[in-house]
Amino acid sequence: MQLSYLLIKTHPGSEHNVGQELLKMDTVTNVNLLYGKFDLIVKVETGSQVELHEDVLSEIEGITGVTMVKNLLVNHES
Repeated sequence: MQLSYLLIKTHPGSEHNVGQELLKMDTVTNVNLLYGKFDLIVKVETGSQVELHEDVLSEIEGITGVTMVKNLLVNHES
């Protein structure tokens, strides 16, 4: 399993709608709104890094309102 956290920027005012769309995805386990440079932090669990990059990130980048996604791969969870 590959655990990742995604930092997402959205168009102003669209963070709630983007968050609701993200929660519909099977691989998304948690979504939180943020203050600051990014609007959302998203916890994602996939079967592999390949699945994360080829499927999940492209789907998230296609959500209306998403302007940027930063991927933080977890090396070790304690």
